[in-house]
Amino acid sequence: NPIGCGDCLCAGIAATLADGGDVLSAIKFGMAAAADNLRSLLPARLDRTKVDALAATVAFDQIA
Repeated sequence: NPIGCGDCLCAGIAATLADGGDVLSAIKFGMAAAADNLRSLLPARLDRTKVDALAATVAFDQIA
């Protein structure tokens, strides 16, 4: 369900930054929260264990 993915992205970024995390970690967690939301039928029913596992798989490429 794509409803709420942007909200989950923003909330994941904000929560990580509020906990003292760095910007790249915050973006990874936000992306993972949005991805977990996308997999669910109802919006914003996130599973922290799944979000943490997804966040570990997010990778960044450097653009030249």
